[in-house]
Amino acid sequence: MKVESFLNNAPSIVTDLVTFFNKRGFEFTVVGGVPRDFLLSQRIGEDWDVELSSSTHAFSVSLWKDIAKELKVFGEVSNLSYQVIKLKTNKFEFEFSPPRTEFFNSNEHHKNFEAEYDLSLKPEVCWKRRDFTINAIGFKIKGKKVEVVDPFDGQKMLTQKILHPCSEQFVRDPVRYLRAYRFSLKLGFDFSDMLRTYLDSMPQNFSAFYLYSEMKKSNSPLKFYQLLLRNNCQELPVRDQLILDGKFKDSLIDEYNLYNWMLGLEFIGLSGEDFCDYFSLSKPLCKKLISFAQVSRNLFKLDVDYLKQDFEKVLESVELHTAFSWYYGAMQLSSKAETSFVRDFIKMVSPEWFYLLSFEPLKDVRHIDPPYRAKYIVWSLCQRI
Repeated sequence: MKVESFLNNAPSIVTDLVTFFNKRGFEFTVVGGVPRDFLLSQRIGEDWDVELSSSTHAFSVSLWKDIAKELKVFGEVSNLSYQVIKLKTNKFEFEFSPPRTEFFNSNEHHKNFEAEYDLSLKPEVCWKRRDFTINAIGFKIKGKKVEVVDPFDGQKMLTQKILHPCSEQFVRDPVRYLRAYRFSLKLGFDFSDMLRTYLDSMPQNFSAFYLYSEMKKSNSPLKFYQLLLRNNCQELPVRDQLILDGKFKDSLIDEYNLYNWMLGLEFIGLSGEDFCDYFSLSKPLCKKLISFAQVSRNLFKLDVDYLKQDFEKVLESVELHTAFSWYYGAMQLSSKAETSFVRDFIKMVSPEWFYLLSFEPLKDVRHIDPPYRAKYIVWSLCQRI
């Protein structure tokens, strides 16, 4: 795979950063997503992961802090954990890190390790900590030359469209279980036999934060969740097979909105309480969604012609009470930012009843006894469907 055109397509700030670090005795190697995506599709992303190595400097915290200060001429700089320096420009983000090895403790959770930094470490040593061989390909840039660094044969895996772990360290981070399925979905890659063995045996004690983060990064949260479900992931908050069917899909107007998931689960007849607890959603808001889903199922079964009788005949009916509860529930939920999707949800699943929300309600109902005015407004709207 040719990389001669990489610098021609890279943002101009890269050349300036390479010069900045080369003058200070550092080698500049882009690793991870940028080389991977360029080799796959000649695309250059906006998030750059850069490893800074050196044969002349020894790592020290003070040295790293000095570098961070000097980088401020390029943009906004912040210091992250594990000695990562983040540089944010108008369009691009760079994360600069020193070569490191990781030593794991007995805990089975994300970041369950201590790091040791050595600027002279070779990629075949320090990149063992990375997840997949396709994410352990580097472009070492010096001047106008680009050298491909590929210690684990990641380019071969790119050609074969296979995800393969860099080392046995893969199993120590439960978030990598999620990343494997996310990259498989996003890139259309298969698992190597070794990776499949690792996934079958590794812990799945990832947190709700990382599950939702990987769902979003997959660019298709529902397909990602369904993929985990089909592969018997045990740690999902809801594992019912109904999530795989089209009815659930059709209830998701905004699949990035977890409250929409909550409504969708209740609408197809699944309890969303475990989902609410897992993702720490607002319980009062979820109770309203549960109630709304239940009354929606009842309303959508009604014959609207029944409600077109005289008001006195339907005033005390279950049918009018259902329409009344549904209407004001929909108006309240759609007025909140988190649940504003409700209007589009109704429009998709029941366009007939959506008209209740689109018509202007009566304003002058002084001729109706006060206790019945709200129901009269809903009844009058039903006459227009």
